[in-house]
Amino acid sequence: GKETSINWRPKKDEMSVSMTTTPIDVYNKQVSLNGNLLLASKGLGGNGDAKFDASNLEAKNFWFKQDAYGSDTADFKLKSDIESVLAIQTKNVNAKIDLVNRFGNFISNGKGSYVSFPLNQYICYIAQFKWFIDKNEVEFGDENVDKTKVNIEGSDFVSTNAFQDSLRWNAGLARYNLNDYLIKARKVKEILVADASIQPNDTATIVIEKEAYMRPLYQTKVIANTVSKYHTITSATIQIKGRKEYEGTGQYAYNDHAGTPHLISLERIGVDTAKQTYANGNIPETENFQLSTNIQYKGRVQINASNPLLNFDGAN
Repeated sequence: GKETSINWRPKKDEMSVSMTTTPIDVYNKQVSLNGNLLLASKGLGGNGDAKFDASNLEAKNFWFKQDAYGSDTADFKLKSDIESVLAIQTKNVNAKIDLVNRFGNFISNGKGSYVSFPLNQYICYIAQFKWFIDKNEVEFGDENVDKTKVNIEGSDFVSTNAFQDSLRWNAGLARYNLNDYLIKARKVKEILVADASIQPNDTATIVIEKEAYMRPLYQTKVIANTVSKYHTITSATIQIKGRKEYEGTGQYAYNDHAGTPHLISLERIGVDTAKQTYANGNIPETENFQLSTNIQYKGRVQINASNPLLNFDGAN
């Protein structure tokens, strides 16, 4: 640093360097430390606030190696390109930032640790995440996680948007891009909304934009409700609006009285005032749909999640 205070203590075999008016530059000015350094026989340590690239690592007990620095207990922040708005922030993590291999590794120090995404209005409960500096990307989870397992390991994402009632879902793998500020999550087994289980297909990516907006899901399965599981809707396009609200379209497989299979097109899937899933569709005359022997039906059909039977309202 240009302006520092140096204190050498020979009996303790240590030397401290403290900033006065300007931060201390380390790693050939790649890192700026607003704090203090302590050189001792066990190595170089310190405390304060270390700024590197768009990151800010704050700790009471830093370690500094030739090509990396970090701390057993630290708070980490990444800035966005919006004035005074962070892209992500987290507390109480074991942190390492590698300046040669250009990555940061962060491990939670206890249950309940989470990363905040202020722009997206989400938090993510984490065990570990990585920051890929040159890709400008943060990664959560593991590519090898099997989403079909009952007790899936992964990261829990929770919306903090006041209108979404703490919408929550788990992802085996997720990435956060610091260029477009999109959360992109894969290996999502299900999202519970109202009384339904919404199950993305195996290749689906859940995309969260700013202000917690979730992009529509395509080729999705809906099981309603999660207790009775009377009804399964397939090939659905679903817009999730919050923990208690979703809407969309889809198809419903039904065998008529003659045992002939039909795919009923559902023009509207939604949630009623009792927070129960319903769906409306139409059966055209060309379907040759039979309610009973020699009785053909055309008209409207309604599904209610709590009722195993379909409600027909039309002509025969």
